[in-house]
Amino acid sequence: MSGYWIEHRLCYGRFLYVDHFIVSGAERSKGIGQCMWQALEQIAHERGCEHIALDTFVTNSLAQRFWMNQGCSIVGLHFGKPLACRPANGWMK
Repeated sequence: MSGYWIEHRLCYGRFLYVDHFIVSGAERSKGIGQCMWQALEQIAHERGCEHIALDTFVTNSLAQRFWMNQGCSIVGLHFGKPLACRPANGWMK
């Protein structure tokens, strides 16, 4: 399963962002991920994208190796900060 969207950013131009990319553990090492990646590349080309971008967790070395095997490289770090929900009547966790 994979999800994606097409977007535009100053650093990439028009690009395809891979939102999720999941291959069942039992199905790994069968070429399914590579086929999925090739399909995403084709979609990116058809939609006029200049770049493909994605995030993966720094602890997920298997995914990092997969992406590098697909020709990707590490180009930055993604930072995040969870925020508490703020209802109309004040702060709440």
